[in-house]
Amino acid sequence: MSYGIRLRHSTLTNVMFTVPIPSIPFTVAQDKCPTCQVPHQVKTVHLWLDDVGSVIVSEGVLGTLNKAWPSELSAVNRVQTPPAQTITQSRNGHFEQKIQRARIQAWGV
Repeated sequence: MSYGIRLRHSTLTNVMFTVPIPSIPFTVAQDKCPTCQVPHQVKTVHLWLDDVGSVIVSEGVLGTLNKAWPSELSAVNRVQTPPAQTITQSRNGHFEQKIQRARIQAWGV
């Protein structure tokens, strides 16, 4: 069974925090990101911080973040039973990842 890792931002709360990963460039530039509507030249992890600045990420997302760890983030604890995640298609046709039963989200796009 997989587990999650709770991260906390030192100052931000209730926002989407983006972490560009320079070591993973895109071969073709994005017109605009389906998640944040901003073009990215490199892989970018989007973290939705909750009201205390926390987010739970998977081991895979944590591995990607380790390639460009922002100083504002700290690992808080391991979450043995993270909330279930689902991927749905929104009204505008974009796919969105949502975590059920919680207000915490993480999506590496």
